[in-house]
Amino acid sequence: MLRELDAWDGTTRPLDPSWLSGPVSGLAAADQPAGRLAMLVAFAAYRVDQPTVDAFRRTGATDADLVGLCAWAALAASRQIGARLAGPRDGAESPGEPAHH
Repeated sequence: MLRELDAWDGTTRPLDPSWLSGPVSGLAAADQPAGRLAMLVAFAAYRVDQPTVDAFRRTGATDADLVGLCAWAALAASRQIGARLAGPRDGAESPGEPAHH
């Protein structure tokens, strides 16, 4: 998912869920429901549906696993968007300090 975020140009993903096939197909079969859910949360959270959650739960995932995965995917997407909005850093700032513009 992180590779997909790095390459993402910010455009809305198509309604057809086939865009998930490529990134998720590289995962082990047991990890594909988690990958699908994480990708949806990161790129199209409004499309997370009950069948997607149910597929993840069938892997033995707990409530904590569900919340943790969704939180991680949302945070990763938010950080990527925030980094793009902030623009390139000139390297003069120390890590953790805001850029001076």
